[in-house]
Amino acid sequence: MDTGERIREAGWNRAQKLLRSGLLEKLWLASDAERPFAERVRAEAARAGISPDQSKTGDQLAVMAGVKVFTAVLSEYSGPADRKGQKREAKNGENP
Repeated sequence: MDTGERIREAGWNRAQKLLRSGLLEKLWLASDAERPFAERVRAEAARAGISPDQSKTGDQLAVMAGVKVFTAVLSEYSGPADRKGQKREAKNGENP
């Protein structure tokens, strides 16, 4: 089944919503994120059965997200295969 486009979004708040909804497919956590924050992210991700990829820095994640600020968390999930004319707001400099 084609799940549609891959969407990446920066930010822990968005990642938490995706984790809770079960839509999150991949989670990156910056290798240079502050330790207490990183521990909290890893703990919540583990509860959802996700192991964050920590192979990239916050600056590298920012590039992946299309933003110009340090990015500690980057989420990836699949968008709908058929939008049936629906539009969504562009995020992080992407074209919807």
